[in-house]
Amino acid sequence: MKDMMRHTLLLLAFICTAILPQAALHAQQPGQTEQPQAAHAQLTPQQRQLFDYCFLEAERQKQKNELSAAYHLFDYCLHIDSTSAAVWNELSFLYIYIKENDKALHAMKKAVECAPDDFWLRMNLAKFHMASRDTENAIREMENIARLFPEKIEAQMTLIALYEQTNRFDKVIETLDTLEEKRGTSPETSIEKAKAYIYLQQPGKAADEIRKLAELYPEETDYRILLGNILMDTDEEEAVKIYREVLQSDPDNEVALYNIALYHKHAGQTELYNRECDSILANSKISTAFKSEMMKSFFPDWQADKDTLKMIYRFDLALGADEREDDAMIYMLYASFLLQIDKAAEAMPVMEKALEIDPQQTPARLQLISLYAQRNDAANITRLCEDGVRLHPDMFQFYFYLGISYYQQERIDEAIATCEKAKSTFTSDIRTEAISELLGMLGDLYHQKGDDGKAFENYDLALEYDSDNYLVLNNYAYFLSLKETELERAAGMAKKAVDANPDNGTYADTYAWILFLQKNYGLAKEYIDKAMLDESCKTSDVLEHAGDIYIMNNDKEQALEYWRQAAEQDSDNKTLQKKIKRKKYIRQ
Repeated sequence: MKDMMRHTLLLLAFICTAILPQAALHAQQPGQTEQPQAAHAQLTPQQRQLFDYCFLEAERQKQKNELSAAYHLFDYCLHIDSTSAAVWNELSFLYIYIKENDKALHAMKKAVECAPDDFWLRMNLAKFHMASRDTENAIREMENIARLFPEKIEAQMTLIALYEQTNRFDKVIETLDTLEEKRGTSPETSIEKAKAYIYLQQPGKAADEIRKLAELYPEETDYRILLGNILMDTDEEEAVKIYREVLQSDPDNEVALYNIALYHKHAGQTELYNRECDSILANSKISTAFKSEMMKSFFPDWQADKDTLKMIYRFDLALGADEREDDAMIYMLYASFLLQIDKAAEAMPVMEKALEIDPQQTPARLQLISLYAQRNDAANITRLCEDGVRLHPDMFQFYFYLGISYYQQERIDEAIATCEKAKSTFTSDIRTEAISELLGMLGDLYHQKGDDGKAFENYDLALEYDSDNYLVLNNYAYFLSLKETELERAAGMAKKAVDANPDNGTYADTYAWILFLQKNYGLAKEYIDKAMLDESCKTSDVLEHAGDIYIMNNDKEQALEYWRQAAEQDSDNKTLQKKIKRKKYIRQ
C-alpha cells in the first residue's frame, strides 16, 4: 500500500495548497498595518516635545534613505526615553539593513520588553528567529503569541507550520484542536489534522477527519477521493466502494480510475490493471499532466521487464488522445524514454513538438542542439540558438553554441557579435572552462578579421579563466610566432600545450616552429618529427615547416622531400618553389 500512502500525502498537499490561502482572509490586509504602540516613561512636556520632534525627523531621514542620520536621531530618542518600544523597533530594522543581526535581535527583544502586549512586535521577533533558522526560539515565541493572542489565526497557522518542520505532529494536532474549539471545524484544520495523523501512522484517525469533510461537503469529490486513499491502508473494500461511488457522478475522475487500477495491481490482477491503465491513457478527458505522472509510474516496471513495445504503445495511446496538446512534459518524458533506448532520431521530432507547445522548455532545446551538433546540422542549431537567445537573453549556453554555429558557417561578424554579447552573461555558476573556450573562439575570430590586438586581449582573458586551455595556448603561441614577437612567452605556452598532449601533431608543429625561430634547430627537429607522426596534420604549412627545419639541420634530401609534398598541396606558393629550386631556406 506504499503507492496509496504516497498518493494520499500528495493529494493532501494539493488540497492544503488550494484551501490554506483562505486562512489569509482572516489575516491583516495591505493598508491595515498596525503600528507598534510606544510605551513611554514619564516625560516632562519639554522632553515629550523633543522626543516627538527627534522621532519624526528620524522617520523623515529614513524615508530619504539617510540611514546614518536616522540612526543617530533614534539613538538620541532612547536617551530621552529608553522604554520606547517604537524606537527599539525602528532601530532593529536599521540593524537588519546593515546586517548587524545580534544588535537587531537585542533591539527586538527590548521592544517586546517595553510593550509585551503588542502583537506585531512579538511577530517581528518570531519572524526574525525564523529567518535566522533559529527554529526553537521561533517556536517558543510563537507559542507565547498564540497564548497571548488566541484570536490571531495567522499566529496559530505559523506555529503549526513550525511544528510540521520539526516533525512535532502531536503538537500540530493539539494546536488544531484548540483552533477548532474556538472557530469550529473547517476544511483547512481537518486536512492539516489528517496529514498529521498520517505522519503519526494513525490512518484511522486521519480517515475520521476526512470523513467529516466528506459528510459536510458531499458535492466535493476531492474529499471522498482523499478518504478512499487513506482507507486503502486499513479497509481496501471500503476504499474501492468510495471510488466507484465517485465515478457514478464523475465517470472521468482520473484519481478514482487510477486508484482502482492500482488496487487491482496490488491484488495481483495484472491483466486487469494493464487494461484499466490503457483505458485511462486513451481517455481524451483525462488531463495530459495526469497521464505524464502515470507514465512516470510505469518506468520501474519497464526497467524490470524491459517491455519497450508496451511503453511505446502507452505513450502513443496518451499522445493520440491528447487533443489539446497543452502539456509539453509528456512529450519530454517520451523523448527521454526514446533516448534511453538509443532512438535519438525518433526522439528529436518529439522534442521539437515539446518546444512547439512550450518554447520555454530549455532542456529540450539544449538536448536538440546537442543532437543536431552530432549531425553537423548548422541550420537547425542556428535556429534553436537564435530562438534561445531571444527567449533567454541572460543564458550563456545559447550564445556559446550560436557563436560556434556562426563560426562554422563562416559568418564571422555575426559570430563575433554573439560572443561579445555572451560576455554579459558570465556568472559564477558557469564552468570557467566553457567561458575560456568561448573567449578563445573570439580570439580566433578576431585573428581572422586581422585584429590581433583584440585577438590577444581575448586570449589573455581566456587563460585567466582556464590556464590549461591548450587550444588557446597553442593558437596564441603560433600567432605570436607569426609576428615574431614575445617568442619566449610563446615557447612557454606551446611547450605546455604539447607536453599535455604529446600525440597532437598540430601542437608539436607550433612548438617546433617557435624553436626554429629561436634558432634551436636540433630541438625543433625532435618536435617536427613528432608532428609528422600525426597524419592528420600534414598540411602544406606543416610540411613546409618540416622542410625548413630539416634544411637548417643540414638534411637537404629530407628537406626537399617535405617541400615537394607541401608544393603538391600549395602549388601557388612562390616562396616554396624558390626553396625547392635553390635548395635552401628562404625567409618569407
